[in-house]
Amino acid sequence: MSQSLSLIEYPADEHGNLYEDHSRIIESAFITPEVINTIEAQRLLEDKTLLEEPGASASSVMKCLEDSSIDKVLSLLEIEFVKSITSEAASNAKDILISGEISSLINDFRTIANLHHVIKLKKEKFEHRPNVVLKLG
Repeated sequence: MSQSLSLIEYPADEHGNLYEDHSRIIESAFITPEVINTIEAQRLLEDKTLLEEPGASASSVMKCLEDSSIDKVLSLLEIEFVKSITSEAASNAKDILISGEISSLINDFRTIANLHHVIKLKKEKFEHRPNVVLKLG
């Protein structure tokens, strides 16, 4: 099943409770199962409660990247990027110009670059805004 990592701004009350109504998706990127597995293995996700609306008791739980783990996830993505450009497939594509491998490498690069961009955006522009989260879903 295809998943994404989305940078989402949720309305929050003075206690830091997040509410589902009027949320705004700032940016989103496709995330591969392999990257999800790596993030989960490093225990870099946390559950956050999302209330339906102020005063309501109905809620749901969402998986989010821990704010404190952003640098670690960026590092993991950078390692994956280096692996992809130094792989045997990359070497073959460079030497032989195999269009299928080149296309696959470009897609891998795009996936990593898009994820890196979304996470970097959280770090650089929304780091001190706990109501802006990186939601996996």
